[in-house]
Amino acid sequence: MKKLDDWMQDSFTAEERSEIAADVEREARALAHARELSRRIIDDIMKERHIGFNEFARQARLSPSHLSAIINGKSSPSLATLAKIAAAFGKEFDLSLS
Repeated sequence: MKKLDDWMQDSFTAEERSEIAADVEREARALAHARELSRRIIDDIMKERHIGFNEFARQARLSPSHLSAIINGKSSPSLATLAKIAAAFGKEFDLSLS
C-alpha cells in the first residue's frame, strides 16, 4: 500500500503540495479557534446562569460526555449543536461569515 506522502509526491507538484500544506494549516488553526470559542461560550453561559456542568448539559439537552468533549477540545460542536445550545439558553444564533 502506498504511503500518503509518496502518493502526494507522485500526484502533486511542489507548489501544489505547498498550497495544500498551507490550507491544512489554516484549517487546523480555524478548528482550534472554533473549539476555544465554543468552550468560552459555554463557560460564559454557565457563569451568567450560575449553573454547573451537569445542569448545563441537561438544559442544553446534551449528553455529559458530549459536553465534556466540547469543553476539553476533543470535539467541535456542529452548527446544529451550537444552535441547540443557544436556543436552550434564549440566545440568538446568527453565524455570519462575512
